[in-house]
Amino acid sequence: MRAGALSAGDAKRGHCLAPDYIAWQVARSRRMLGRTPDVVFLHNPEHDCQEDEIADRLYSAFLALEEACNQRVISSYGVTTWRGFSSGLFDVPALLELATKAGGPQHHLRAIQLPVSLVHLTPVAQALNGHGPLVDALDAGLEVFASAPLHGGEIPGILTRELTDLISPGSTPAQAALASTTGVRRVLLSTGNPEHWTQAADAIGRPPLSPDVLRKVVDVLGT
Repeated sequence: MRAGALSAGDAKRGHCLAPDYIAWQVARSRRMLGRTPDVVFLHNPEHDCQEDEIADRLYSAFLALEEACNQRVISSYGVTTWRGFSSGLFDVPALLELATKAGGPQHHLRAIQLPVSLVHLTPVAQALNGHGPLVDALDAGLEVFASAPLHGGEIPGILTRELTDLISPGSTPAQAALASTTGVRRVLLSTGNPEHWTQAADAIGRPPLSPDVLRKVVDVLGT
């Protein structure tokens, strides 16, 4: 606010994707990081936004991010969302169309981030049927980042031994939960326990679950 990049109203709402604020924030992030960020995410563009407003909000934000890429302040950008895809407010083709409008065919949209877990199985179920954000991102060459794979640490405590063995026989509940993100190369999690980190890396590094197993999991848990 002191820099004039954020209005009092936006500060009160706790969310802002105005172009001036984006430009200020990415420049600040670059200084703090000490190098050019590989990818900068727009965080929850659906926040406090109506369906008829989302395209304009994304487009103006993409313009600011394309300018930051052209000035080499950042290398690329993405969209991270909690419910943007699941609510139908936007999809990957819509994001690509807006990115092309903002930056041309050589735009810098490179990634999406969304929750993928045993609590948020809809993207997995959609992929099994050949559609949805995971499939669209793969077809477009976008990186996919899976957020909240353990749902804030809650999932391992609610997995039964039977379900754990259905997903990944002999695994811990946490490993089985992470296996549900199968096919996603970037999985976001945190731990202060080296053993947990080793187990997580092992789970992510295993071959993807078969479609048959995934269908059984979806049948058991729903979406």
